[in-house]
Amino acid sequence: MGPERRVGPDGGAAAARLPDALEAVLDDYAAELDTGRSRSPATVRAYRSDVHALLVHLRRDGHGPDTAADLAATLTLPAPRGWLATQVGGGAARSSIARRVAAARSFGSWATRAGILPTDVAA
Repeated sequence: MGPERRVGPDGGAAAARLPDALEAVLDDYAAELDTGRSRSPATVRAYRSDVHALLVHLRRDGHGPDTAADLAATLTLPAPRGWLATQVGGGAARSSIARRVAAARSFGSWATRAGILPTDVAA
């Protein structure tokens, strides 16, 4: 059996820039984690990075969100499941998967409270 293959939250692909509107959503989410929930700077960075990777994953097929309003149509339950399945299939560590699940759930909850998503798909 070979060494464990580590996969980044983006599935091993180079980090992609999101449209400014989505970067702004991520900034608002990170600010909530920092000031509203008093998370550590490392947790804020990790969760923001994980959600960024999820949004990049959604955009890979060319039909992903460009704006916060587009998130409601594209961030459905199969989206985070597919993203996490890619992580598991790529050999990501259990601890990394657990953090990514927590980040996706946290983002879904926040986005619902913020009125970005009509329902919390990650609940």
